[in-house]
Amino acid sequence: MEKIIKSLYENETKFNEEAINEARKNKGKINDYLLVELEKINEDIDNKKLDYTPLFFDYAVFLLAEFQEKRLYPLLMKILNKPELEAFDFFGIGVMDRLPSIVASTFDGNFDLINEIIEDKEVDSFTRERLLNSYIYFYKNKMISTEELEKYIRKLIKIYNYEEDEIYNEIPLIVSNIHLFNMIKDVKELFDKNLVELFINGDYDTFIDDIFNYENDDKITPFEDIVKEMSRWSCFREETKNETDPNKIVNDLEDLVDKEVKESINTYSKVGRNDPCPCGSGKKYKKCCLDKEKYILPYQSYIDKSLNEYPKENTNENEVNFYTFYNKEYIEIDKLLYKAIKFKSIPVFVKRDRVKEKTLDYNYLNKAYELIKEVVSKNNFKTIDEYDKKVSIHYSLYRFFNRYSGLIIERIGIDELYLEKLEELINYFYDNFEIKDESELVFLDRKSALYKLADKYEEGIKFFEEKLKTSKYNRQDIYDFLFYEYENYYDYDEAISKMDTAIENEKDEELKNYLEEIKLDFIDEY
Repeated sequence: MEKIIKSLYENETKFNEEAINEARKNKGKINDYLLVELEKINEDIDNKKLDYTPLFFDYAVFLLAEFQEKRLYPLLMKILNKPELEAFDFFGIGVMDRLPSIVASTFDGNFDLINEIIEDKEVDSFTRERLLNSYIYFYKNKMISTEELEKYIRKLIKIYNYEEDEIYNEIPLIVSNIHLFNMIKDVKELFDKNLVELFINGDYDTFIDDIFNYENDDKITPFEDIVKEMSRWSCFREETKNETDPNKIVNDLEDLVDKEVKESINTYSKVGRNDPCPCGSGKKYKKCCLDKEKYILPYQSYIDKSLNEYPKENTNENEVNFYTFYNKEYIEIDKLLYKAIKFKSIPVFVKRDRVKEKTLDYNYLNKAYELIKEVVSKNNFKTIDEYDKKVSIHYSLYRFFNRYSGLIIERIGIDELYLEKLEELINYFYDNFEIKDESELVFLDRKSALYKLADKYEEGIKFFEEKLKTSKYNRQDIYDFLFYEYENYYDYDEAISKMDTAIENEKDEELKNYLEEIKLDFIDEY
């Protein structure tokens, strides 16, 4: 046994398959030796004798996981419970990446050990995330009930107190992976509070797509084969010359472009000459895109592709059907928003017509607006939150207003009739909803744009001065809007006088200082 242990310690540049096979032959007998060595490594970590774990650590953990040695679990939790260590740097990516599978192989039923680490904000976030991921295995193997898991995740959210932490990136993934529909609102709150990194998880709409998608669930299984796992590691590969062929890269890229082009042409091939053009212009196809250059890939094809991600209607009785979970009338609105707002992954080599793209998006949102007004009238919603709670699926009404009003503003330069459209839209929201102070910023921004575009600065001044008297939130932003109105409506001396009066009347010292800076910036620019 000592010879096997020594061999596993000695060579860190070549995968030691011979020693692994000997260890496998002595499964059961060698387990004690491996555990003893891991205990020594743990002591060396505590005594600060190690800057990183030796490769033996990976060999030992993976072997014991393959042997399903339950004694590894409490020892591994003790080793990982080190708040002072950066797990990725200290333990390496090998064991940490496969941690959920290792836990699945060795878990002895003691949830307290794993929970203690997950709930300790001082422990490295990567460790906590990987361990929390183990709950997918616990749940799918009926080691914890739906109610217990939902309760535990909500406990975590409370423990972390909505303070920025990487653990919030893992929660939506787990909720969507095991389809905890009762937690949709909890996850939405995390997105609303900007606690989820969009670069990692995508936006909230991606979460909704994922929670209704049963095809791509993560399948965490017990660790089975150390040779299959470790032999492919790059640190064991002999250095060879770079076999990458530059010509192959170019050819692959050209093939990709050709594929995109063909798919685009196929999208248009089913359109009749007298049919409405798919680009959204409102013209007949023969009068619009029929004779356009073939290598201009239409935006429409990418809208169609994005719809492939939209939840499908299913008949599997074990899966929650999106079309019974949500009202069909609300799905109709949601699909229009999805077409306009959903992020489209469009290759950089694609030639694009941004005007037509925005025309398409505007038309979808315009149709959605008419349906939204019908739903609001039918349900007599008093607040946007009431509407969102009952109607919204992928996108909130705030998100709709922001995108739709932004497109209207861009079109005002083309036709001033859109100025009336913008005013009508803003007034509709203020007339039909009790807009909460803390959620009003997007509407205030559009109000300011309206006053500027309509040359109604005096009206804007009155609005924002009154808003300051009642608003508890967004006061800094309201001052920004107000001072902008001052600058554009009054001459220099009167604008400075108005600013001085506002500064004098403001009681918040921090805000006073901010306003002084705005005034100085105005003086410098004048």
